[in-house]
Amino acid sequence: TASEEDDGTTQIPNSAAALYTGNRLFIPVGDNVYVSDFLSYTRFSLPNQFRVNTGSNDELVSLHKYDEDTIIAFKERSIYRVTGISSLATARLDEVTRAHGCAAAGSVVSVGQDVFFLSRDGVRALSISEQGELRGVDIPLSEPIQPVMDEVDWPNASKAKGIYHRNKYYLALPLRSRPKPFLPDTTNIGSQSDGELTTSSGDTLFSTTELTDRTANNAVIVYDMLTRQWCGFDTGPELNVADWFLAKMGGSDRLFFVSNGGYICLYDDELYSDWTDDKAQVSGGSYTGKIENQPIKTDLMTRAYRGQTVSSKRFHRVDLLHSSLSPNFRVSIVTDGENEVEVVQDWKTRDRTKYSKPFDAP
Repeated sequence: TASEEDDGTTQIPNSAAALYTGNRLFIPVGDNVYVSDFLSYTRFSLPNQFRVNTGSNDELVSLHKYDEDTIIAFKERSIYRVTGISSLATARLDEVTRAHGCAAAGSVVSVGQDVFFLSRDGVRALSISEQGELRGVDIPLSEPIQPVMDEVDWPNASKAKGIYHRNKYYLALPLRSRPKPFLPDTTNIGSQSDGELTTSSGDTLFSTTELTDRTANNAVIVYDMLTRQWCGFDTGPELNVADWFLAKMGGSDRLFFVSNGGYICLYDDELYSDWTDDKAQVSGGSYTGKIENQPIKTDLMTRAYRGQTVSSKRFHRVDLLHSSLSPNFRVSIVTDGENEVEVVQDWKTRDRTKYSKPFDAP
């Protein structure tokens, strides 16, 4: 019987990542992809390898399984599709796009028939065309939240991590600072520095203070597939996502992340934490049974409303529905004029153990 070294196979080179599909490993090394033998994950036959776009000047970032017979090869500035992987002798390599590539291997996630990923110009998607071909979408998916993408710390963007859970795409990424708001009308703005936005009377409307640890994933953006809208932007001192994972808890799949500090954290828990960041206290390597709540700061600034006329008008009612738990909040209205800022509700804290219906008095 021939030994493993004499059976015509070669040891697979080391790599930082690999794709498992069809009982094989696809291992990217440079622009080459080595494919292991069936159920043998350390060795490969010399014919079982291929190269993605020989001679290009962008590196292979990630391999992603699209279906049982197709994988997508993401490079820095281009994307390719490899079909027929069940039989490498007849496999085919086709270009999907050279308009953009992938900035972070961990951001690539299948969302239904689409594939979301972080590119150098924002979050993008691959989708199926009417002819059944995989194609890139011209406009970035993140175009509505461009102020957020403008703050991405691109030298560390390769650490971004994405996951799909309960009809939502979660993407953790490193930001330099909180994004600046879009202000079409700055009539009542006293100063707008790099750090904060204030009225001429000195009221702070929005703060763009630098986030802690810009070299790590310090913010999370959320895209809702049901509404086809971005629906979340979370930051916080304990929100530093090293990676996401799903695990069973209470009989259902729950979303967790591993923090850079070594904690395993339950994200967006609907019963206890909701919109706060909960951290389990650990003493001497043992869980103490106590939960420490770290609030997540959120600013909401709407556009200006003119009511189809520039003349004076009187608004009788404004409704704003926001889901939260034990919030500490303040509501102000800014109107045209000098120092026209009215505090509708000064800082108020709700009790996390008491609940009131929307129509109850504050």
